[in-house]
Amino acid sequence: MAARHWSRGEEEAQLVDPRVAKLAARRQVRDATFTGRLPRLPREYRACVDCGARALIWDHRDYSRPLDVQPVCRQCNIARGPGAYGADIIRGG
Repeated sequence: MAARHWSRGEEEAQLVDPRVAKLAARRQVRDATFTGRLPRLPREYRACVDCGARALIWDHRDYSRPLDVQPVCRQCNIARGPGAYGADIIRGG
């Protein structure tokens, strides 16, 4: 079972499932591409930030920051591995 993390809101702490955070982050990127806040990949050319090839994917490093994404190609996305949620980045997990 996936680890769960406490995320402190303004009024009280709430339990956040990283799988839910990942889906919510993907949904926000999808909505941002539909509304024009982010370019649609691969329709609009963007270079991969790692290797310079044509980017096909918006990559999350931290799912708790859903619109903080980088354009990457498929090979670099695989090499980067999965993103993390908040405290996992600090712990290296």
